[in-house]
Amino acid sequence: MTLTLLLPIWLLATTSPVAPAPVWRRDAADPRWVIGRVELGAPPDQVWARLSRFERWGELFSDVRSVRVLERDGPRWRLEIDTWLMKGCGPHEYRVEVEGRSLRVEIVATGLRAHVRMEVLEGVLPGRSAASYALFIDPKGIVGALLPKKRLRSVQESMVSTYLSDLGRRFTLPGGGSP
Repeated sequence: MTLTLLLPIWLLATTSPVAPAPVWRRDAADPRWVIGRVELGAPPDQVWARLSRFERWGELFSDVRSVRVLERDGPRWRLEIDTWLMKGCGPHEYRVEVEGRSLRVEIVATGLRAHVRMEVLEGVLPGRSAASYALFIDPKGIVGALLPKKRLRSVQESMVSTYLSDLGRRFTLPGGGSP
């Protein structure tokens, strides 16, 4: 009887085109990192093809106001990105390094050391993937000492949640978005 009831629920959960909720947490070992993950309804190569078009991140991520490519040298990119969550600070330089289906980013911002690690992984089921997103923020110098820590941590958590939620919406389960 239990299996009979669970099977329709499982089928609904695996066939309904819903955007999965991202799972994220502050790293207990180093609370300057917020780490998250979301399951996606598209294969890793399809997700990566869309994600690796940095100049079009404004179409992919709702937080991105504008993107300008400053330089590209093979797997290394320099971008200028302006975001809604950090709109009072203006655009920042993002130094991106691509390796396989992952990227490491240094965000050049006055008063902060900030890094992003993002990766597209094989999903649990065939034809699906997962995206991980980790954001490190550490105030530095005199300007960093003046930044309100609580606000900074809140923005950091919002960024991780927003970016993963956006990927979840673009690549819903099952089916997925188009690259």
